[in-house]
Amino acid sequence: MNWGGLAACESGGRPNAVDPSGTYGGLYQFDTGTWRSLGGSGRPQDAGGGADDAGEEAVCAAGASPWPHCGARLRG
Repeated sequence: MNWGGLAACESGGRPNAVDPSGTYGGLYQFDTGTWRSLGGSGRPQDAGGGADDAGEEAVCAAGASPWPHCGARLRG
């Protein structure tokens, strides 16, 4: 899985990134509901990159579908 490519596309590789609407945040631009369902607390953009990495395995089962614009980069 090319998590680095996905992070570069989603957030420019910045763990504290937030989209313009304020809905998505963190390295992989999780929304707060998804973030919390993966065991995160608070907001994903406040957790740092390592915490985002912990959610990768759980999200992996969904494939690239959570990232409609950048998901193709996940597979390489």
